[in-house]
Amino acid sequence: MRKPIVGALSTAFLLGMTVSAQAVSVVAPPETTPVVAMGSVKVTLDGNVRMRGYLQKDTVDDDGIDGAEGAPNSSSDTSGYDGRVQLGATVQAGDGVTGRILLQTGDSSSDTYGWGDGNSAGLNSGGSKQVDGSTDLSVLEGWLQYQPCNVGIKVGHMRLAEGNGLFFDHGGNSASGDDAAIIFGETVWGANVTGGIIKFEEGNSDDHRDDIDGYLGIYTQKINDAVSFGANLTYLHQDYDQTVDEGGMKFFNLGMDGAFKLGMVDLSADVEYQFGTLYENDGSDLGDEVDAKGYAMQVKATANLTNTFKVGGLVGYGSGDDGEDADEDGGFVNFLTDTIYQVVIPGYRLAIPGMSGRNTGLTNLTIFQVFTNVNTTCPATSKPLALEARLSKILLNETDNNDDLVNDAGDTQDDVGVELAGFATWKLSKNLAYKLELAYLFAGDAWDATADSPDPDNAYFMRHTLELNF
Repeated sequence: MRKPIVGALSTAFLLGMTVSAQAVSVVAPPETTPVVAMGSVKVTLDGNVRMRGYLQKDTVDDDGIDGAEGAPNSSSDTSGYDGRVQLGATVQAGDGVTGRILLQTGDSSSDTYGWGDGNSAGLNSGGSKQVDGSTDLSVLEGWLQYQPCNVGIKVGHMRLAEGNGLFFDHGGNSASGDDAAIIFGETVWGANVTGGIIKFEEGNSDDHRDDIDGYLGIYTQKINDAVSFGANLTYLHQDYDQTVDEGGMKFFNLGMDGAFKLGMVDLSADVEYQFGTLYENDGSDLGDEVDAKGYAMQVKATANLTNTFKVGGLVGYGSGDDGEDADEDGGFVNFLTDTIYQVVIPGYRLAIPGMSGRNTGLTNLTIFQVFTNVNTTCPATSKPLALEARLSKILLNETDNNDDLVNDAGDTQDDVGVELAGFATWKLSKNLAYKLELAYLFAGDAWDATADSPDPDNAYFMRHTLELNF
């Protein structure tokens, strides 16, 4: 069946609002926290400079068979360098008034710019200032907050995230944000309650069909140091008819998450269930309604064997659409940012088989993972060194409705493969860190287009990053 077009959707897990602020030009000495006090107003600057280089090989057999898979190299065999610059400021104005502005490079879909972008190839090229759209500074955050007591309001463009990031994450790693008005507060029994509206899309002022409005409610409760839980409900509304409030998208996501500490073991769980109506894309029209039937779940356990050594496991599942009912879409709908979640290559670097885009999270996947974390000291530099390794088995959940995932014998091809990933972060100085990310995918048969296509190649991804935070 045709997939629904949703545009954007979110909820926010605002367990305590971060005090942030608004910009003022000030030069501060290095290696200190830059603060300017003007009466009762305190202004703090912050920023980030990040430079990365990467190398990637996809699952396409570049040798090809009868040219079926595009020799000599496929489009996802890539390498390059990119950069990102962020500059922010916060203000605390007293009487519960705070605000923040954060500017960053990048266009509407990315926070990076490629080295050399905008320069034409030639003997006299290069050496010019970057002036293409990706290096323009745009507003990632621009909001104000008023909290005179245990109840407050936050309005503007902000980064938001929900739960464990299964359904929605435009949070700390996001290259974008959302326009929202949030009311939050703490109850007398210690629970945090949040409600608000989010404007996901505003098209022509006289046509409601290109408007998407979101409404959210969140409850979080910490029972004690060992037990906490939360529940959230998000509603997405879009009219099918521009004058009559009927049809179209009336979509709900209900999420429940919890965190528990059992001796040396930290346990977290998250369940997401979706209902209501979506719509099918039908050319220039919004198409017919379909019932939303998606769901996802994740359980993660971490054993803290020592203060510096941890081992654990993760199981994640996201529903896919089986295609059996044209009036239903069973695929889990999520809205995530361009970053690493459970695994690296499937979903983040490459679209999973049967999907047209990346950053689809757990949608139509089952993931079994074991991992370990070690915090130590680099013997060469005596600086802090953080190490992490992940081993993941990845499977597709629904394949029968996609001809690319069924071979000529009628057998489904649901094995995405086994991924081995490793991460190392060196703290070079107080504000400077170097990070190395490595991932290798032993590709499964789900990457085969047809039964007589080439066997898929194993894929790999390598990236190193130098990042300054201040």
